[in-house]
Amino acid sequence: MHYDTAKLDPNQAALQLQLLLEWTHLARTGNPVAPNTPLWQLFSASGHPVMSLQPADTSATVPSSFFAAQHNCSFWDKVTDY
Repeated sequence: MHYDTAKLDPNQAALQLQLLLEWTHLARTGNPVAPNTPLWQLFSASGHPVMSLQPADTSATVPSSFFAAQHNCSFWDKVTDY
C-alpha cells in the first residue's frame, strides 16, 4: 500500500517523524527515547504511566487513569472481548 506523505498536514508530519524516530531508536537500542522526542517514563505498578501520542510535538506521558477516561476505556471494556 502506498501512502502519500505529501498529504499530511504539519501536525501529522510532526507526529509521523516522532514515531519514525522512536521506533527506529527502539529497534536499535531497546529504548524508545530518541533525541528530540518526548521522554517515555518507565512503567511502574503504582503510577501506570502511558505515552499519549499527539500531533504537533505535544506527545507526553500521562497517568493511565487520565488516558482511560479520555478514551472511554470503561465503555470499551464492557463491549469488547480481548
